[in-house]
Amino acid sequence: MKLFWKITLILTILFCSMMIVLSVNAASETERVLRQEFGFPAYIDPITGYNHVCRVTIANVYDPLVFPDNKGIPQPWVAKSWDISPDGLTYTFSLRDDIKFHDGAGLSAEDIKFTVDRALIMNSGVAFLFSSIKSVEVIDKYTVAFHLKNLDGTLLSKLMSLFILNKDLVMANIDNKEKEFGGMGDYGQKYLLHHDAGSGPYIIEEIDVGDRLLMVKNQNYWKKIAVEAPDVVKWNNVSPEVMLKTLFVNREIDISSEDMSTETHEFLDKVEGIDLQDFQLGIEVYFLLNASKTPTDDIHFRKAMAWAFDYDSISKIYPRLPQAVGPVPQEIFGHDPTVFQYYRDLDKAKEELKQSKYYGKLDQYPVIVQYGFDVPRFVKLALLLKSNMEDIGISVKLEPLPWSTEIENASKLETSPNVHIVWVGVDYPEAGSILDVLYSTATQSTVMNNHWLNMPELDAMINDATTTTDREERRKKYSKIQHFVSDLTVDIYLTDYHQTAVYASAYIDLPQTVGEGIPMSTYKWYLPHIKIYPEKLEELMKKK
Repeated sequence: MKLFWKITLILTILFCSMMIVLSVNAASETERVLRQEFGFPAYIDPITGYNHVCRVTIANVYDPLVFPDNKGIPQPWVAKSWDISPDGLTYTFSLRDDIKFHDGAGLSAEDIKFTVDRALIMNSGVAFLFSSIKSVEVIDKYTVAFHLKNLDGTLLSKLMSLFILNKDLVMANIDNKEKEFGGMGDYGQKYLLHHDAGSGPYIIEEIDVGDRLLMVKNQNYWKKIAVEAPDVVKWNNVSPEVMLKTLFVNREIDISSEDMSTETHEFLDKVEGIDLQDFQLGIEVYFLLNASKTPTDDIHFRKAMAWAFDYDSISKIYPRLPQAVGPVPQEIFGHDPTVFQYYRDLDKAKEELKQSKYYGKLDQYPVIVQYGFDVPRFVKLALLLKSNMEDIGISVKLEPLPWSTEIENASKLETSPNVHIVWVGVDYPEAGSILDVLYSTATQSTVMNNHWLNMPELDAMINDATTTTDREERRKKYSKIQHFVSDLTVDIYLTDYHQTAVYASAYIDLPQTVGEGIPMSTYKWYLPHIKIYPEKLEELMKKK
């Protein structure tokens, strides 16, 4: 009898062990894996990482002080609430007390202070967003105050890009052999190239800065993550378009966020279970006109160019995208839809040209147009501009250049072109971000500001708008600036650039498809908002 019970016990243990193994295998079989491509390298330091894949990775690995809703409006996050002093110079944040970093340490006010202090001292990457902060004061463990040098009505919007570092972890991994930041050595830069020090919804498991990274869902995240969100995320460097077609058709890739040719988009859009999705990210494409260089220093000459351009043909270069209206992308807070937009009218173009001081000697003043030689759509825009200007007798010289040369040429008026083709995106979801980059005297030696306006009046208007703390008053001031610069005709507004992604719609749901995407490139691929259904993928594979 005893032998019977012993055998029964052994069989029971074996059966339970087998069921555990089966349940583990079943869990692994239904694991939600997201396979996606980006343009690397990925520098994941929250301060220095500035390109697209950097910011998207950082937004998933770290928690911001405040979080954007789908209108780009700041919402409580790490900071559960805040107060602004009557003079607008002190912001006091009350923090959540239940947030843990990936190593298990609790997030506190000391981590906020460390993150801001590090940004201001390093002064690179996104640090410029926080330049209005004079100092950070820790009031208690979960209360912190930001004291400002000057009023900054856009501060809360900018703080959506302040991602909180684990102070103790970074300090424990400082390279003191480097003396770049004095007593802070390298400030943890080497460590943060290959490790995360965050508290966000995903944890970095592996990273090759130039090629790929692997993330897993944070099972101990303070905020509930949907079961359907990815369990494992594999991001790889972008493949050639020919290979991408094969990868999508074979269901070996789920999303490609890279800009692809219209031909590839059309091919993949016809494949069962694959669709295109446009992302509104606060980006606009422009012809920037140099207001201090002959012949575009003449406002009548610039107006002639604006009237002569064929805006209808933009849709052939950027299919499905809307024509721009003014200098601010249409989905961004502060955009004014009443700003005047030119249309093609050759008679008006010729009338303006006759009023120009260069009329009658146009052959002596060719218009120099510079743009990236490796951006196919910019090449097409340049050719279209050249053809359109020839219709009214303006000579255009095209100069396709590498990015490094464009930057160098833009740094001096002598080498800057008459026209520079660029796209400009917001660093925070407000009109002030675009207006500051495009028109402030402080930025006029950059590729994003080829105007060389040197207008103290305009500088004062921009500063007044961005320092206004009342949101509605700020909107009115943004509107006034947009009308002002539109009257100067220092740009030809082309299109609101919505990045187009190819994704496996058969088994992946994106928030953007139901109007719940966030209009910031940093949060374009916020993983907790993406849903994966592996069972649908399995059904699709069976059809093959």
